[in-house]
Amino acid sequence: MKILITGGTGVIGVALTSALAKDAGNKIYVSSRKKRDSNFNNVAFVMGNAHDTEFLSGLDNDFDAVVDLMNYTQDEVKTCVDILSKKTKKYYFISSCRVFGDCDPIEEGSPMLLDVTEDIVYKKTNDYALSKAREERLLAQYHNVTILRPYILHMARNAFN
Repeated sequence: MKILITGGTGVIGVALTSALAKDAGNKIYVSSRKKRDSNFNNVAFVMGNAHDTEFLSGLDNDFDAVVDLMNYTQDEVKTCVDILSKKTKKYYFISSCRVFGDCDPIEEGSPMLLDVTEDIVYKKTNDYALSKAREERLLAQYHNVTILRPYILHMARNAFN
């Protein structure tokens, strides 16, 4: 598989890249704002900022999967997702369980924090939890998007098969 990972130089991205690189059949491209060398023969770092639409537009258009670990501003999320979702058969967006309001257990049908918080001042912020919730709402219109939240990734272990 040919896989692009945006925002892949952080903790989750490094672990994901290492796991995917174990399959010699995978060719992994990781966006990075700095020049980096890979410890794996099948991993290449592509230098550029994944917030930059010109950089994203210049990437190949034939990925089997894009794994997007970025946290976008509300102004850039639609444009970046539009570009990336057209470059792949399957677009995986990494989100957060914090998109949900306080509930136990957290399930897919749990109410979103955006819908249950009564703190009007907080609701107007770009806090990570609210930002990811807004991004998820936008992603609902795309046909090739799967949203993954790290707290349940163990359940999605075979998502790339």
